[in-house]
Amino acid sequence: MDVFQQYDNLAGLLDRKTRVINTIAGSPSAPYVKAAVTDMKAYMAAKKYRSIPIGYSAADIAELRPGLAETIWRVAMISISPLTSTA
Repeated sequence: MDVFQQYDNLAGLLDRKTRVINTIAGSPSAPYVKAAVTDMKAYMAAKKYRSIPIGYSAADIAELRPGLAETIWRVAMISISPLTSTA
């Protein structure tokens, strides 16, 4: 990141260590992959680098799709639900 951030044609950074999520047995490592990306973003902010998109890739595992779809649905519903008053 320290070297690549100086190039103005850099479109983004990709955490390529995410190949651990290529089977259902590797799925428990997902929180650690997310933490690595979060750490990279914090490092970038601490160094005051320009805003560079940071992402990761994971395999498309058929056994995980139903849970993923439900999680995405719940997050979407929370983000568009109006706040309710308890008063």
